[in-house]
Parts: sequence; structure tokens; C-alpha cells
Amino acid sequence: MIRSLVTLAFCALATHAGAVDQNDRYAVKGPGKLKCGTFAALDPTHEHVRDAGVWLTGYFTAHNRLLRETYDLLPWQTPGTVLALAAQYCRAHPEAQLNDAAAELVGYMASRRVTEEAPGVVLRSGGSVTVVYAPIVEDIRDALREAGQDLGPDAEDLEAALKLYQQAQDLPVTGIPDQPTLLKLLADR
Repeated sequence: MIRSLVTLAFCALATHAGAVDQNDRYAVKGPGKLKCGTFAALDPTHEHVRDAGVWLTGYFTAHNRLLRETYDLLPWQTPGTVLALAAQYCRAHPEAQLNDAAAELVGYMASRRVTEEAPGVVLRSGGSVTVVYAPIVEDIRDALREAGQDLGPDAEDLEAALKLYQQAQDLPVTGIPDQPTLLKLLADR
């Protein structure tokens, strides 16, 4: 019974995802309060960066739950990539908070999200393996075609096209859609 009431209360609050107080303020918890200038200056191995990565993961998970027609706001981005994007924002806005960077990333990622549950596709090349949502594999194929790569429907065709693209872009040639490749290939789509 108590669990049902808590769930009901959470769902009622979730329908007001943009809710703030009468002065458009809300409480920011944890690493989200960190000033951007401080965050951007941290060594990537610093414990505050790790904590920020955990905080950002929770932030995006909450948005996955609260935003309509959203299954995954970060369909291919790893926490490391999200931290790098947040640091990029923070370098440009040192007086902002990490929370502001996260909010900007939500807006940036919204048009690139996976809107409904999708199967994962296992992609292999040599000893490397990655799993990518099926719609993202189609986005990768489309982007490779737009980049001038000729590829057929098979996984081997995708691997070969990725290797050619990676070589042409001076990226590590892995044959899989790793983070550096996806950033170059999909970030501006």
C-alpha cells in the first residue's frame, strides 16, 4: 500500500517535469551544484569527475523516465562522452553549474533520442565488440552513405565501411562504431 502511494506521488510529480517554485527555482543536488569552471578544470581521473559521471547518468535516466516519447536520450553515448560534452559546455560557461550543462545536453540530445524500446545489435570486428540499438545502426549506415561510403546490408559491409571512414578521418581503425567514430559520424546529424 505504501509503495503504491509513493509510486502514485512520484508519477504525479513526474507529470510536472518542468515544475519549479514561484521564482523559477528548484533545488539542485549533489555534483550538479558544482561550478562549471571548477568542473572543467578537474583532472579527468579526479573523484569529483567520477561522481559527476554517476550524477549525470542518473540525471539522464530520470529524463528517460520523465520525457514523453523517450526511451533513451543517450542511445550511443557513454558516460565518458557525456562528461566530455559537459566539460566542453563548462569551458564555455565557467560561471554556470554542472546542472546547467546537463540541461543543455538534454536539449541537444532530445532530437537524437531513441523514442521507443529497440533491440540491440551486436557488432564485431577482430577482437572488438559493441552493442548498438537497431535504429542507431541505421543512422550509422545513413551517415556513412552521406559520407560517400558504399555499403551493402551485411554486417561485414558495415565493418568495411567503418574502417574506410575511420581511416579517412584519421581515427583509430577498429571497424566498430566506437565513441570517437560515433562522435565524428553522428554528433552533428
